[in-house]
Amino acid sequence: MVSLARRTAILSRYAEATLREQERVVLVNERETPPSTTERVLRFSVSHSGGWMLLAVGCGCRVGVDLERLREGIRVDDLARRFLTGHEAEQLLSLLSEDREAVFFRTWVRKEAYLKAVGGGVPAGLSRFSVSVGSDEPPAILDTELEPGGASAFSLYDIEVPKGYVGALAVEGTEYWIRYLDENGHEIRGRGGAESETRQSM
Repeated sequence: MVSLARRTAILSRYAEATLREQERVVLVNERETPPSTTERVLRFSVSHSGGWMLLAVGCGCRVGVDLERLREGIRVDDLARRFLTGHEAEQLLSLLSEDREAVFFRTWVRKEAYLKAVGGGVPAGLSRFSVSVGSDEPPAILDTELEPGGASAFSLYDIEVPKGYVGALAVEGTEYWIRYLDENGHEIRGRGGAESETRQSM
């Protein structure tokens, strides 16, 4: 309930800002198709893990966000072979065993954020595209069957989140900046543009 109240308050601020510009606004989540109207469309995506919520809002572009708590003792090798593409699994399994869990979760949130942005389903869609895995590679969608032509129109970003978690944002288009806002909407750090908010839900 607290998470829902905070999400509603945040989205209300975005809608009010748009209304002040004398434009009507429609709020659409990542699972919905916007109506065929001339109204301005604000898209949002939300993810929860532990006591945290990650919310992304975009104007006129599709967005997807994912947040996961790092966990130890999972069967990373089996999960990689089951859910990742051959290229991703090969990259992951070439790492030292002690590095694989963190890289698996980072890869997972990148993939799920993109799936949310394009409206795909988990886990069936995970094998239909590849993302960068290596720590020396910037976040990127390398290839995809979910968009025409096999190339992606989405940008992928790793999001700064609390210690012990990993987060990622996918947003339609390129050359976005990311801002981190406190619960009152004030910027606390980051690089303006595509806006993302992290917040405790308790």
